[in-house]
Amino acid sequence: MKFVDQLKTSYYTDALEEVRRRFEAIPVDYTRCKPIVKITGEFWAQTTEGDGNFKMFPFLESEGAEVLVEPISTWINYMMHQARQKITDRKGLKDGEAPPPAWRLDKQVKQELHWRNRISKLNFAELVFKREFNRMREALGGTCHSLANQPELTRSGHPFYNSRAGGGEGHLEVAKAIYYTNHELAHMVLSVKPFGCMPSTQSDGAQSAVVSLFKDLIYLPIETSGEGEINAHSRTQMALGEA
Repeated sequence: MKFVDQLKTSYYTDALEEVRRRFEAIPVDYTRCKPIVKITGEFWAQTTEGDGNFKMFPFLESEGAEVLVEPISTWINYMMHQARQKITDRKGLKDGEAPPPAWRLDKQVKQELHWRNRISKLNFAELVFKREFNRMREALGGTCHSLANQPELTRSGHPFYNSRAGGGEGHLEVAKAIYYTNHELAHMVLSVKPFGCMPSTQSDGAQSAVVSLFKDLIYLPIETSGEGEINAHSRTQMALGEA
């Protein structure tokens, strides 16, 4: 009942529509160009606001940039996409069981129906999730961008970072840099991470190949290490100038 109520209720959309009305009352000068900075990197560092990323969001805004933080919804959508990919990769395999012989059509059909059942559940969950996200987004006035296309992210990121590799954001960090540049959704991509984050460091290594192929991509990795906040802000300022 809670699930059905969530799909039918206007409790959250009514509140977001009130937020939209308040936003619309704020005067905005659209003649002032602002570089849009897409934030990627380690999951916590790219969503927190504070010392975890050298207070990067207020700093970017003080420098005249518009900060584009990835919604947590992309991460949830990514996990569903990866689960579907894993189920597809392991189709017909089960620990301790051999594949049925060709003449056992009944077992082959049973396996196929079992696979389709699991995939259908994930497809349904993804449709419901996207529907709820878009409902909230429209109530807010459509100002936040739509969810990134997960199959497209996989196709663009896989040549540089294997999409089957787990840990951290996996191929997303590489893929989002390509996606937001190709679709002209950002002028610069800023990757933030705590010191020693292995998956994000691996992504930085792959980004060197990405940058060499996508000439319009302005990519800057920032690590919250002992080098300090001033150095990180200085590097960001230089990249912003180019953006």
